[in-house]
Amino acid sequence: MIATTPIPSDSPLASQKVAHSDISTFADASINLKREDAEEYRGQVSRLRDKLDRYAADHPDYGLIKTLLSGSLAKGTALKTLNDIDVAFYVKAEKAPTGEPELLNWLAERLREAYPQMAASQIQSNKHSVSIKYAVSGLSVDVVPVQYTGDADGRRDREGSAPSKSCRRYWCFRPRGDCQSVQSTARERFKKVES
Repeated sequence: MIATTPIPSDSPLASQKVAHSDISTFADASINLKREDAEEYRGQVSRLRDKLDRYAADHPDYGLIKTLLSGSLAKGTALKTLNDIDVAFYVKAEKAPTGEPELLNWLAERLREAYPQMAASQIQSNKHSVSIKYAVSGLSVDVVPVQYTGDADGRRDREGSAPSKSCRRYWCFRPRGDCQSVQSTARERFKKVES
């Protein structure tokens, strides 16, 4: 049990009570990402995803499938201190390198081809993702490759049955998470789509 010391009645803190409105005001001012900022970030990332999805469609030989907004911005839990936005890029496992460093370098090259106007220093491989840094807005997008062995829409495996643990291989190098949670999250999403 934690011992607490009562506040003396003559202390200035004794008369102060924290109301829900105080906490809400503090959260809005210091913690929560403003709705307008979230919409601006989502708009910029949506344009990035549209361009990458078009690039994937124009280059089917690379095995790039699709992009998906992920992370705190996608879930609506982003904080005011948001320092990057996460985007998953699905790639066909049989067409991409298998080692983590090779896969990240391969993806960085594909992103540089999709964005030739960006300096090479703006698109860099990190430990577990490829980072795209926008010079004007300062926005940083972490593109995380997802090696995929199911169909292109992500709803069924090749035999037409619901997704299972064996029909997909997700890379286990999420920036903040482990392989099991990535697989579980994906399976839970697919279950929701199926129902």
